[in-house]
Amino acid sequence: MPADADPALIYARGAISLGESEPVDSLLAFKADKGVDALKIVIEDGPQPWYPKPRLSNAKVAELVLAAHQCNLRVFAHVSTAEHVADGVAAGIDGIMHSAEDQLQESLLEEMSQKGVFYVATLALYDGFFNQALGHFEEEPFAMKGVSKRAIASLEKPAWRDQPLDAPDWIEPTRRALHHNLRRCVAHGVPLALGTDVNNPTVFPGYAAHKELALMVAAGLTPSQALQAATSGGASFLQLETELGKIEPGFEADILLLHNNPLVDILNTRSLHRVILDGKIVDRVISSLNSEESP
Repeated sequence: MPADADPALIYARGAISLGESEPVDSLLAFKADKGVDALKIVIEDGPQPWYPKPRLSNAKVAELVLAAHQCNLRVFAHVSTAEHVADGVAAGIDGIMHSAEDQLQESLLEEMSQKGVFYVATLALYDGFFNQALGHFEEEPFAMKGVSKRAIASLEKPAWRDQPLDAPDWIEPTRRALHHNLRRCVAHGVPLALGTDVNNPTVFPGYAAHKELALMVAAGLTPSQALQAATSGGASFLQLETELGKIEPGFEADILLLHNNPLVDILNTRSLHRVILDGKIVDRVISSLNSEESP
């Protein structure tokens, strides 16, 4: 962790800084006591301005994964490079959180496919990073309709908005790598689930899922592939594929009824007609989006 991080504050929120010599039993006991069913571990020595910071060794990652699996806990890894992905896959993790910012090797992708390691690219998060670097702010009308005035006001004058930059030279190479990796995951049959890392600046709850779908299609997926990642893929990621992710008898489902077909244009996921939540029609959601004011 960064030198100025408060371990007590972080611990209270469920995150633990683990030293190389510390046993993992206390970590697993803490998590189990909180009722969780998975761990997210950090395999990373960045980002800036803290790079390089200490990271879990491969031996410690393997120890964590083995102990967690023995307790029926799945393990997902926060990563940012292809090296981190390879280290996690070698240790037996169950999923990758965030995309590698450089290209994944074909042999690694094949291994991920064979082992059923999920890939959650969170392209909306990276798009937010790009916008911050450029001094941009999310102003898409559909996004603003679903975001509270208070949240928008809190983001109106952050330091990064006062310092617009020329396009940093890392943006386009990173974007190309993100898109390449997602396409190659599909080509190799790596299981996908939609995720956004919501609540980062401009990664707004609700809207971020629509944005992620559009970004996945921009990366080269078909609308059908993106929608499968958001529905049946998400259910499989949670190991709830016999209960969620499909509109079939016996399955639980909240449903969006749309005016236009998202298989024709992924932006049609935003043509909301009606929301069915827990079996009940929720018209206030559509009323809010159709109003002149943000909620």
